[in-house]
Amino acid sequence: MTMTAKKPNPERGTVIVEAAFTLLLLFTFLLGLMEVGRFISVQQAVTDAAREGARSRVTPLSQTSYLTSVFDVRTKVCTFLNAASVSCDPTTNDYLGPADQTRIWVNEGTHVPDQTVCPTAGNPVQGCTIVHVEVPYQPVLLSMFGVFSVTLKAEALMRNETSP
Repeated sequence: MTMTAKKPNPERGTVIVEAAFTLLLLFTFLLGLMEVGRFISVQQAVTDAAREGARSRVTPLSQTSYLTSVFDVRTKVCTFLNAASVSCDPTTNDYLGPADQTRIWVNEGTHVPDQTVCPTAGNPVQGCTIVHVEVPYQPVLLSMFGVFSVTLKAEALMRNETSP
């Protein structure tokens, strides 16, 4: 009986290399799916927060025709965003603030109701309220490819529910 040495297999280790590439692609795809889910979740939270802020603004205070203050609307929006794990501070979210913070407009700046859409008939309490919310969103996966921040925006327009 003669002993011969086995010749080394030239394809040895290819399975490990193929598995590494496949797993990298699979985990990138899964992380991308989770990123899209988080993106949609934050966008929905921003939209809901704008609606909630507009709803709190157009409903007058109990047994009066006075509308809620802008600060109270911003607090309501921030409470809603914080519950959805989106950072927001009602004291620093002015619409003139930096772009890397949550910004909230309540009938301010360029987000003012148009007279053709919401006629006020000379009464400033009548008409509509626009709440515009902008939130910076930083995706994890896209930051590897150069996109560092995306601004998510939502706007809600509602008619004021006050009696003249």
